[in-house]
Amino acid sequence: MLSFPSVGDGGTDAGRVLGLLSLPNGTTFGPRSFGNIEAFVGPVLTQFADKLVCDHNLVEEVRIVLGDKKDEHDNLLFDSWEGGLLPEASWPRATTSGDMGWQCRSSGKSHNSLSGNAVLVGQHTHKPVVWHAMDEACSFCQGWNHSKRGKNGDPVPQHNCQRR
Repeated sequence: MLSFPSVGDGGTDAGRVLGLLSLPNGTTFGPRSFGNIEAFVGPVLTQFADKLVCDHNLVEEVRIVLGDKKDEHDNLLFDSWEGGLLPEASWPRATTSGDMGWQCRSSGKSHNSLSGNAVLVGQHTHKPVVWHAMDEACSFCQGWNHSKRGKNGDPVPQHNCQRR
């Protein structure tokens, strides 16, 4: 189930796979269950990607960049950086490579997708150190604005807005 959102597929495709494998709920999975699973799993995956993967990889990359360099008091620069005590002028300059993906096909140089993602990969570790998902629209906001309440001018209720 985790692979479907990552490649832009949804509940309909997941339901087809369930049916193909003769697993239960293949016909009812798409309309409701997939959205519920995605709502619960999505924030956990985001937190995992941020805290456990990218933060760890960034620390590993900075450890390599700073090496065993020391300041005038014979303290390791990495230890000062990790503790948040390193002055900004001494911050490490990590070299990264970037890639970006759009979730729908476009032609030529047209980049008009409503969502995409970007990742920066560290030069030394070859691991992702930063990532960002971008959405130009939020389905909840759009649904609200098309509803009777939205057309009457009621403000959109507080929610986890996906628009960035």
